[in-house]
Amino acid sequence: MAMNVVQSENDHFLDKDECLALLDKVCASVEVGHRLKDAPPSPAGSGSGPGAQGAETLAEAERALDGVQKILEKYQEQAHLLDRHLEDLVTRIMDAVKHVLRLREADEEARPSRGEDSAVNSFPFQVYRNAGLQLVLKALYLLCKVRGYKAVVKQLPHEVADLEPTLWLLQCQDAKDYTTWETRYSLLLWLSMLVLIPFDLETVDSSLAAGTTGASQSSLVATVTDLCKAFLNDSGATREAAAICLARLLTRPDMESVHLEGFLNWAADTLEDVSDRREGGESRSEDPFLITGIFHALVEIFKHGHREKLLSHIPVIFSRVLRISNRDGQVSSLERKLTVKLVQRAGLNFLPPRVVKWRYQRGQRSLLQNLAKSAPAADADGSHEHEHNEDLEEDEDDADIPEEVEDVVEKLLSGLRDRDTIVRWSAAKGIGRVTSRLPESHADDVVAFVLELFDASEGDAAWHGGCLALAELARRGLLLPKRLGAVVPFVVQALIYDVRRGHNSVGANVRDAACYVCWAFARAYEPAVMAPHVSELCPQMMVTAVFDREVNCRRAASAAFQENVGRQGHDNFPHGIEILTAADYFTLGIRKNAYLEIAPFVARFDVYRRPLIEHLVNYKLSHWDLQLRMLSADALHVLTASDPTFMAETVLRDLLPKTLSPDVLVRHGATLAVSTIVAALAKVPYRLSDEMRADVRNTVMRIEKGRWYRGRGGEWIRVAACKLIEAMARAGHQLSRRAQIRLLESVEESLKHPKDEVKEAAVAALAALADEYFGPDANAEDGADALYEVANAADFSAAASRISRPLLPQMLPPVAADVTDRLVARYCQSLETPDPNPAVRRGCALALGVLPARMLGADRAVLERVVKCLAAATRLEDDPDLRDAETRRNAVISLAKLASTVGVTVAGAEKVLCTATLDKELFTIVIDALLGACEDYETDNRGDVGSWVRVVAIKGLVTTIRAVRTFPQRALEAARAVQDDQAEIIASVGDMGRVRVLRYCADGAAAWVETLEPSGRAVKLPAGDLKTVESNERFSVPSEDERSAIFLPDAGARAIQSVMRQEPIADLGNYYPSAYSRLLDEPSTARIVCAIIKQLCEKMGQVRESAGEALVEILKDADSPAQGIPLAVSHVDVLREIFDQKSSSEETNWKVESYTFPRVSQVLALSDYVNAALSGLVLSVGDLTESVSSNAADALLDWCKAQKARENYTQLTLIAKALVRIIEDNGRVDRVVVPALKALDLLLAAEVFNFPRHPRLSWLLQTHDVIKQEIKGAANVSKLVNCSRVLFHLASFEGPIRPVALSSVLILLGHKFPLVRMSCAKDFNMWALAMDGTAICGPGNDAEAVLSAPVPEANPSNEGDSDFLGFLRQQNVMYEQELADRPDAFRPALSPDFDPEQAFEDAQDLIAETRWDTIPVRRAREQRDKLYELLRVQKPEGRKTAASAEVDSAPAPPAPTEEEDSYATLIHNTQMGY
Repeated sequence: MAMNVVQSENDHFLDKDECLALLDKVCASVEVGHRLKDAPPSPAGSGSGPGAQGAETLAEAERALDGVQKILEKYQEQAHLLDRHLEDLVTRIMDAVKHVLRLREADEEARPSRGEDSAVNSFPFQVYRNAGLQLVLKALYLLCKVRGYKAVVKQLPHEVADLEPTLWLLQCQDAKDYTTWETRYSLLLWLSMLVLIPFDLETVDSSLAAGTTGASQSSLVATVTDLCKAFLNDSGATREAAAICLARLLTRPDMESVHLEGFLNWAADTLEDVSDRREGGESRSEDPFLITGIFHALVEIFKHGHREKLLSHIPVIFSRVLRISNRDGQVSSLERKLTVKLVQRAGLNFLPPRVVKWRYQRGQRSLLQNLAKSAPAADADGSHEHEHNEDLEEDEDDADIPEEVEDVVEKLLSGLRDRDTIVRWSAAKGIGRVTSRLPESHADDVVAFVLELFDASEGDAAWHGGCLALAELARRGLLLPKRLGAVVPFVVQALIYDVRRGHNSVGANVRDAACYVCWAFARAYEPAVMAPHVSELCPQMMVTAVFDREVNCRRAASAAFQENVGRQGHDNFPHGIEILTAADYFTLGIRKNAYLEIAPFVARFDVYRRPLIEHLVNYKLSHWDLQLRMLSADALHVLTASDPTFMAETVLRDLLPKTLSPDVLVRHGATLAVSTIVAALAKVPYRLSDEMRADVRNTVMRIEKGRWYRGRGGEWIRVAACKLIEAMARAGHQLSRRAQIRLLESVEESLKHPKDEVKEAAVAALAALADEYFGPDANAEDGADALYEVANAADFSAAASRISRPLLPQMLPPVAADVTDRLVARYCQSLETPDPNPAVRRGCALALGVLPARMLGADRAVLERVVKCLAAATRLEDDPDLRDAETRRNAVISLAKLASTVGVTVAGAEKVLCTATLDKELFTIVIDALLGACEDYETDNRGDVGSWVRVVAIKGLVTTIRAVRTFPQRALEAARAVQDDQAEIIASVGDMGRVRVLRYCADGAAAWVETLEPSGRAVKLPAGDLKTVESNERFSVPSEDERSAIFLPDAGARAIQSVMRQEPIADLGNYYPSAYSRLLDEPSTARIVCAIIKQLCEKMGQVRESAGEALVEILKDADSPAQGIPLAVSHVDVLREIFDQKSSSEETNWKVESYTFPRVSQVLALSDYVNAALSGLVLSVGDLTESVSSNAADALLDWCKAQKARENYTQLTLIAKALVRIIEDNGRVDRVVVPALKALDLLLAAEVFNFPRHPRLSWLLQTHDVIKQEIKGAANVSKLVNCSRVLFHLASFEGPIRPVALSSVLILLGHKFPLVRMSCAKDFNMWALAMDGTAICGPGNDAEAVLSAPVPEANPSNEGDSDFLGFLRQQNVMYEQELADRPDAFRPALSPDFDPEQAFEDAQDLIAETRWDTIPVRRAREQRDKLYELLRVQKPEGRKTAASAEVDSAPAPPAPTEEEDSYATLIHNTQMGY
């Protein structure tokens, strides 16, 4: 919205006041900078004084300049909005510069007079540095950068008094200081304005006025000239400013006689010297900059100078320029561009300025007049001219054309072939300017030379330059209408110019320039002139606008088309307004939208339809870009309905031979197009001839016979062949059983391909083959163009009954046993006895999921085998060599489809279901397998490949739930229809055009049709009118009242209501609601929701996104009868409130950790889901990604702190026990244990479990035991370090847990890994700082003291306190039983002379003074053993600690090998602490 306002308002500069305020701060720094130029620096460390204050002022000014830069850069694309405010901005800046000039003049006047012989006079210009001035002039440069120097320089002051001070200030700059180049650039620009003062410069030259003479004194003009010459070899923007200043000075009328000639001679000599050095191989590093600067200055001089004064010098300069430009390989693009500009400027000076009378001039240029057809028609031959030709020269053909003009034109024409666009563009403009001064005959020769660029042997650069030249000639009226007949064909070719180079192509710039030519034609010529050529240009422009690969070309063609519609009128460009409303800048920006949405809309008009189709067939189907070939085939699919006869009889016939082309690109595109056209023709419907059907059917066999699957691009051909097989099956082409088997074998070969794209296409083809063919009769030919026959049958009912299929696929009879053996059994065999080739297992797993119910459910045994086979394939393989994440993923995908494919057992519908369905046993296997897949965390060198399995498992759970809920309603509806004698026959006929026949009546009286798109409109048609439905008519689902006339929804609705009331339906057989409670009861649903909630806390964003969407879908309509059997979800209302997306003002994004984790943490309050939510959060807390771990930790910690603030200690205790249970259940699984330890460390460090009165909770000792078990034999340093931290947190609690935890943590001080010992010592020091020595080493704090202490009494005024203390009393019995068997919970007896404080200090000293990471292990253990006595901790006796046992029982180290020197070994040793 803001951008639209900026584009529409010329005075929109809302930041003006802020910008001016910042500029004032910048300008205020010039005086400070002037004072500091000679001031001594402030003493080190001094924060006061003039130097420090000045530095602070300059720093503030620099910050203000940064603010100005940010403001101005916002207007980089709309810089003209600054025009009305440039004067204010420039005035502020230049006032500050003038203030510097006045300060310098005051300093000069204050200095003592210097005699002629003074030594100071020998160095009149000392370097002047002013940091404030640099900032101010940098602000001026920023304005020039954003708006352009031409607009800014007009606002600069041009007072005579400023000329010499500005020149003097420029002379005082250090040319070698590249940090102040903006100062020199800005002063040169100002000087370029000052030298234009309308007075003789000698009158303002103070050196001449003073009468000084001598070699040391130069005139003002000579000084400016020499200074600018010196800056011409600068490498930055200063060079351009010097060239501008020099050109403006030397083109003054009083300068051209002497100084201009001197500069041109100097330039010629310099160019000659540079050419000699280049030819001799002695080029200098500054030569390219010097040549560029000279060329720039000459261009400006030839542009602004007088032709009479330059004519005598042009030949000298021109020869030097041609000599330099002939070395193309050693000349930069900028130098070549300036060469072309200089050549064209020289050519313009050779030719006198005039307006040639032969040029074409359009009379009317008003869009309104063109649309109203009020403009007078122009002559088609281009004879229309202005009536007033007084200024036109009559004798132009007699004009003398200098010979140099031929060289100029030749150089410009060669510039059109240059490899750089900027050179070609400059040459094109030069061609236009020079041609505008030539006679008609010579100009026509130039046009002929330009047309020679459009040759097949020329490169893309020549075509691009030629298009630019044609556009310039047309814009200037120099391309006469009589030439359009020769020009337009080349423009049409340029609009589709695309030449392949290697794996890419060139030509996008040519097509873009061709669109510019079309745009220029629209503005240059009358509609009557363009009328003969519109038939060629109009369709091609639309083809480029819709089908070009590059977005800029599509938009350029659209702009050209729009310009032509507006200026040439709707007669020349039919349907232009309608097309432009759909094909605009934004809709054409997305390529897929242009191909599949805009192209069908444009194809509605006859004039554009055939060109669009022919372009796709002839060009885009053989394009080098794979995505473009696929998109072109899809575009042909949607265009087929607009002209089916042409597509079938012409396009398809031309494409079939190309499917066997030796060129893989042509072969692939043609095969894809044949498949899409065949599928689209079946929907029209359109019946192919028998010959054409045979060619289509044999295409796959011919491709295989030619072995086109091999070599480069073979996988593309496989995909295309599979799509063709799928199209034939969906179209119902009649195939013999032999042909069916042959195509099936081809598909099965593609199933084994390692590429996922090939397997997906093969699976889709297999699904189509299985649905259409392999019926119960093995000898019959399946497929019969069903749609075509129904649409054209006289007896609709009879035709429909022959080919119709029942409402449910489960109502079809099962296939023969040989078919199941051929398909189902073979695929199961590849999974049951794992094939060593993983690609085979992947394909077979996918194939089982797409087979129809009549195959998978042929009988109960077949279905059971499929379910168990897929369930086994979802589990992690025991053999590491056979583990394949893609196979497990594909098995989960197929398993999730089973419930939708075969359905579930429905009591009361057994008579109508002909195939086996999922009963309780099989359904349980499916759900268990999907839930098990949610726990797949396998990793390999590709990362967490188990996440692929988890994502599809989550989606599979939702799919299965949806099928189980909705299938009974559909099955009961079909059963009721069959049982009721007066009910209509329910059948589905299939697709017809863009409509689908849903139901038809038994008597043939009516039929329901609806669109394939859910947003259409539905109608009820008599059977005889069914064939008259147009293919592009839109339909929608009928209303509920209309459905009642033919549908029987009451069976399903009554079934759902019965489930909710727990009552049976009397007239539907033996149906009872309990039949469904056995499938999805509340415990089963809770397991599913728990699995999804756990994945919602995952560390991977993709998994979280899938889980979030799945959970929302389950909760949304869980108890809605409209969505099928109600789903029992515990705490459903609370979950909806937590995860309700509408109630949150934030945008739903489950990938964002800060959005997801706080919501999941609220689930911890729900007892049914606490373990799942905590398990997921724990894994994320331990993740290595900072954003995941920090957000998960914050969410968990914030929730726990909130519970503690509400004194909900029971809930916190449950969280602690759940954490311990996670560690215990996943013992030795470091992937889970380490994150759980980190989470426990986080909560203990935050004192979440430090209750006001320390409870006697058994989870503390249980935590210790679980951690100690993990320490035994552990080699994971991170795990041991986290165990140490948790044990120290446990030692912070009072009671028997303290000696127990200290006893175990001291074991780690003697660990064999130095890093573990060092980390444990550091943790001890941190722990000791917060503890009291008497409390640690003194009496009490053991089992006897705790058991003898009374339980606190409850406060009667606090009900929560009473409940909690009651809970504590229940723990006493558990404690007494535990402590009786724990000798480590009792401390040794105190000796009379034992000082607890001194012992604790000695322990701290021992820890601090010992180098735990460098001393040997035995020495470390000796030091550690001393701590047992000091801390009064029971030392384990009669057994060795885990660390010592590992050291003693470890085998002798092997001899060093080369592997130990590897980088991996080095990293491992570093992690272990060695």
